[in-house]
Amino acid sequence: MIFNMKSGVFNFATIVPAVTLCSFLFLAACQKDYQDSPYNKLESFTIQNTAGSALSASIAGNDIIIYWPSYQAMPDSITPVITFSKNAIIKPASGVKVAFDSTTTYTVTAQDGSQFVYRLKIPEYQPIPYISSFTSITYKDMKLVRVLTNTVVINGNYFIADTSKTHAFLVMSGDGTEKPITINSIQKIGLVLEPLSRFNFATGTSFKFKVVTGNRTVVSTDALIVAPAVPAFTLPTAATSVKSGTTFTLVGTNATYINGAKIGTTASSTTLYSLEVVGTTATSVTFRVPESVPLGEYRRFTYTYTASAYNDAGTANLNINTATRSITVQAP
Repeated sequence: MIFNMKSGVFNFATIVPAVTLCSFLFLAACQKDYQDSPYNKLESFTIQNTAGSALSASIAGNDIIIYWPSYQAMPDSITPVITFSKNAIIKPASGVKVAFDSTTTYTVTAQDGSQFVYRLKIPEYQPIPYISSFTSITYKDMKLVRVLTNTVVINGNYFIADTSKTHAFLVMSGDGTEKPITINSIQKIGLVLEPLSRFNFATGTSFKFKVVTGNRTVVSTDALIVAPAVPAFTLPTAATSVKSGTTFTLVGTNATYINGAKIGTTASSTTLYSLEVVGTTATSVTFRVPESVPLGEYRRFTYTYTASAYNDAGTANLNINTATRSITVQAP
C-alpha cells in the first residue's frame, strides 16, 4: 500500500508483494536459527568390573576400547552407563545388557538423522605374572620342601582368577618332565595347590613350579628340593622303666642327627639331667642313664640335633607328660 500524494489514495496492489517478501525472509531466518542438531558422538562409556569398581572405556574413532583386568574372569555380558551428544539417540540404550565381545555395536543418531556407529574393542592385554614366595612347605632360604602333606601356597601377582585359564605344573629337574598339579583355589595374588604328598617324592627330588595363566607363563626362579623330616622321636605308646647306669632306646626319623637329650621330673622343670647317647641309627637312638641322675619318674624330655644339608641345628621336646609315656629311673 503506497499513498499517492497527488490523488490522496493508498495503492494496495503495490504493498502486498512487499509484505509477502518480508514474511518469507523472516521465516527463512527463523528456520536457520532452529536447524536440527548434527551431533552424534559418544561422550562416555562406563561398566563395572567383577569387583564392582567402575571401569571407563577409551573412545577412539569408531572404537569403544575396554581394558578388562586380566586377573578377573571376563563376563559374557555387560550393562554400560553411556552419555552421548545432546538431542541424539543411541541404540542399544544406556543401561541395556549387551554381549561383551567385538560383535556388539552402538549407533548414535543425531537430531538431523546423521549416524555414527561404534564397536566394542577388548584388547588382549595381560600384565606379566610373577612368583615371589611359597608358604607352608619351604624353609631354610625357601629352597627346601619338607612338609609334603600341607597345601602349597604360591604367592605372587597378576594370576587370572579362573581355573579354566590358569594351570599349575611341577617341572622336574633333569629331564624337564611336567607334572600337572591341582589348583584348589586362586586369587590375583596367589594360588593354593594340592599337597605334594600325592607324588611320593623321594628325598633329594628337585623341581620348579610353573604357572600358565592366560597367555603368560611364569616359572619359579630356584629349584626346590624335597628334604627329609626334621630329626624327631616317635611318641611313646607306653611308659619306660630303666635302671640307673643302663640303657634304653627310642625310635624316630633321621635319628642319626640327634646328639643329646635331657630329662626333668615335670613338664615345666628347669632342672634337667643329661643322658648319654651311646648309639644311633636312621630310626633310633640308644641312651644311657648316668648314675648321677636321681631315681624317680621323669615327664620332661628334650633333645638336640646337629645341622645337616637339610636342616639347621635345633632343640625339640618329646611329650612324655603322662603316666603312660613317662620315663622312670630305678635302682640298679
